[in-house]
Amino acid sequence: MGHMESPANLSHCHALLEPSNGHSPFCNGIRLRFEGKAYVHWTERHSTGSGKNRRTTTRHYSATEQYFNQDVLMFGIWPGQGSDTTKLPAGRHTFPFCFVLPPNLPSSFEGAHGYVRYSVKGIIDKPWKFDHTTKRPFTIIGILDLNADANAQITTFHATSKSRTVTKEIGRMTERPIEEGKSFSWEGQQFVLPPLPPSYLVGCRIIDVRYVLQLNVDPSGPAVDLEVPLEIIIGTIPLRRVVEQFPPRAPPAMSPPQAGYSMGPGYPMGTMHPSPEGATAPPMEPAMPYAPPTNIPNLPPPSYSESVFGKVNVKDEDDSDHTRGNLDYAPVYPYYDWGHQPNIEVTCGTVTTMGDEKY
Repeated sequence: MGHMESPANLSHCHALLEPSNGHSPFCNGIRLRFEGKAYVHWTERHSTGSGKNRRTTTRHYSATEQYFNQDVLMFGIWPGQGSDTTKLPAGRHTFPFCFVLPPNLPSSFEGAHGYVRYSVKGIIDKPWKFDHTTKRPFTIIGILDLNADANAQITTFHATSKSRTVTKEIGRMTERPIEEGKSFSWEGQQFVLPPLPPSYLVGCRIIDVRYVLQLNVDPSGPAVDLEVPLEIIIGTIPLRRVVEQFPPRAPPAMSPPQAGYSMGPGYPMGTMHPSPEGATAPPMEPAMPYAPPTNIPNLPPPSYSESVFGKVNVKDEDDSDHTRGNLDYAPVYPYYDWGHQPNIEVTCGTVTTMGDEKY
């Protein structure tokens, strides 16, 4: 399970259970938990008074958006429905499942003060022991078509009390000095952008992402620096005229799926169950993977690569000390290979997070 466009279905998927050391564990049930949410948090120090009456306090600002939180029962019974235990036979067990994702989900994002994160968690409900839990994050890619009116996609976000902006420099290009009385024309320069989340994070109301190409001129002597910021839009579907002029290269063919995952008898498709927060279960119907809508003929599928910002640890407050899995994760984002490989990457990214004040 890697990445997918939104909307999409987690269909034709399997959960694999293979007890270690050939043991046959007892359990009440096995379930999967699907969760998607956005979360921001930061702290600020505030001082009041003066002299001996001066006081400094730390204020916490945070906000959360829950997109889905759903359980699927794969085997056995739900917690609280009884104390029946089942001994799983030794060997490998494969449980098929399908999960329908809600439409219009924002793209996955990991930042300094917040994230948009999607994950699936496998839980083995053990009697009289800590549950065995394994977590795996996956990437959602929202659709942002550059052929549409991109300005109409801009959302105005309103924080209830506070916002914070973080700017990261993604790349830099430096040109030769300009002699006194001379001029310099910067034309036809091509830039390669690394894999990045699409602009705006459409669908998320507490995180906004913008990109700026900024021209800086540092004159010699006692003069004011010249700064010219130009906003650029990063989408997931390229401009038609660019595709027609510079057809992108198709990505390499993917390897066939690994063989050997046979489905054991007696394990039907999992059943939905609302989360404790009261989410409702969508119908569980297998579906084909979603393809991004486009009217561009002969557009090859994009390639995918990890975010330029690297991996982060995705262990949440809700994860116990017994949660296993590869918790170091970086979202993957689409890109098109236009066949041009300059040595310089340049752009600036700005992330704005909004949160409620907590004391």
